[in-house]
Amino acid sequence: MTILAAGTCTIDANDAGAPGYSAAPQISQSVVVTGPTQTIVFTSVMPAAPTIGETYLPVATGGGSGNPVVFSLNSASSGCTYNASTGLVTFTSKTGRCVINANQAGNASFSAASQVSLDIPASAVKEVSLTVYFANNSWRIRSSYQGELSSLAAAIKADHLTTVTVTGFASSTGVSTHNSLLGAERAKVTTSYLTSLFVKFNVTHVSMSSIGEGASHFVTFPTSSASNRRTTITAS
Repeated sequence: MTILAAGTCTIDANDAGAPGYSAAPQISQSVVVTGPTQTIVFTSVMPAAPTIGETYLPVATGGGSGNPVVFSLNSASSGCTYNASTGLVTFTSKTGRCVINANQAGNASFSAASQVSLDIPASAVKEVSLTVYFANNSWRIRSSYQGELSSLAAAIKADHLTTVTVTGFASSTGVSTHNSLLGAERAKVTTSYLTSLFVKFNVTHVSMSSIGEGASHFVTFPTSSASNRRTTITAS
């Protein structure tokens, strides 16, 4: 007997009758034949630090069946989407995981490949931040920070970051209503300055929000009030 292909091989056994003997009942023996194993290997390079909105095209080689390697998102994925028509994975969040499954069907000669997965942790998604400090009772951006803000805007453009949050704070000294005003104005002026830089650099893909927190979230170390006269800028 020669095995020709994967599948079920059934062998029948018969024994004809003879004078004084009836023919024997036929008996059968079945053997499941599996084909050679196929192996899937990802050949595309996983992005080391993807940004929100960035895309990645997964590519993989398979076995000898000639069937395509088919990609899909694992049910555990919540930080990306997959477009089957374009083959592109798009990173959508810093939270959750992005797990890409690869499968290849078998045929008459080859068994289906074992599923292979590529796991891209959410922590790999890039985020940049900057803290700007202000003089006492002021919301004017110091000239020393203009270069840093310009570099931040350039990084946001280069990394295709899409969400920018500017939060303004104040020290706890003085009247709370005035501190609330200071926090809001510091966030507002920083947002306005960044917006002008985005126009200069032709950045059109950013969504911005401005938040005034006053003296809340007080920084206790270092203990000086100067450390709380600030705005924090976070981009992802």
